[in-house]
Amino acid sequence: VNYRKLTDESSDPLATLQLVLTSQNVLSISKLSNRLPLPGGGRSTVSPSAVHAVWLQKLFWKGDPQLLKRPPQSDQDYLHAYDTCAKYLDRLVPADAIHFLDGITFSPDAAKNLSVQARLVMIKRASKALRQLAEKSRKKASDNSGEQEGTDPTGMTFNEALAHLQQSQAHLDTLSHAFILSLKDSQQEQQQHYSQLYDLSRSERSKICELAVTMATDGHPLEQIKELLRVAVGPLNLSVKTVFQEAVQRVVAALSGDQNALTNYPQPLRVLEGVVTSVHNNVQSGYVVHSYLFKNQKQSSMFLVLDSYLLSTCGEM
Repeated sequence: VNYRKLTDESSDPLATLQLVLTSQNVLSISKLSNRLPLPGGGRSTVSPSAVHAVWLQKLFWKGDPQLLKRPPQSDQDYLHAYDTCAKYLDRLVPADAIHFLDGITFSPDAAKNLSVQARLVMIKRASKALRQLAEKSRKKASDNSGEQEGTDPTGMTFNEALAHLQQSQAHLDTLSHAFILSLKDSQQEQQQHYSQLYDLSRSERSKICELAVTMATDGHPLEQIKELLRVAVGPLNLSVKTVFQEAVQRVVAALSGDQNALTNYPQPLRVLEGVVTSVHNNVQSGYVVHSYLFKNQKQSSMFLVLDSYLLSTCGEM
């Protein structure tokens, strides 16, 4: 163990510990974890729960000399690995349990190595396990009235953790939707990349919004963006109008000199042309974007230039 890294407040002690954690030493190390400072310079220290969470990640993916003698290779292996890890979920607070479960169901490694069905099975099994732990927590809280029921130090309750898993399960169910499958099975790498981003998004609003804006700035039809927003689950509160507002704002920021606004698009005017083409192909949606753009920013000379450009390209819309 690199002891300097363990006590250096600029580095993550959990990353250092994970390298040496095994089923034989995790419990004893976790009992000493509160002596290790977390990055950031505050008074926060590593928790026993966090130590177990990073060990379970390692156990699931790489195995353990005692518990899993070889790394999983197939769906059945991964399900067995999950069942092994699940025996230790009671050592995790809800937030760390979710961090662990997201890592084995919504990480690039999970999407690459596990089938959607295997990921669904693990989410369902985890939901059952957390419901049982929540019930135990409630019983313990009733016996110790001074304790707050089912809440860990980060503020996440078991009910919130279960809601998170419910969202995960609902999102995985959408991966069989025809639109998502069409992206996944496309011959175009860009479309395949969209499907990968959607897969890992869990239908979280920020990630779906980013994906939709990317599709808009790439010049994809409004109908595809509408379909993406229809397929995603949860209270997104997103519309095509919202997406195009963000896309246009980024284009304008890039044209105004903000180098971080469109980092993957060296020619903002080309992006604008793609957006205009998409708008042109959908008159009603085009009017929404156009009216937003010029109602709110008419005083800007940059937007006056864009007004002229859009009008010349799209006509009356």
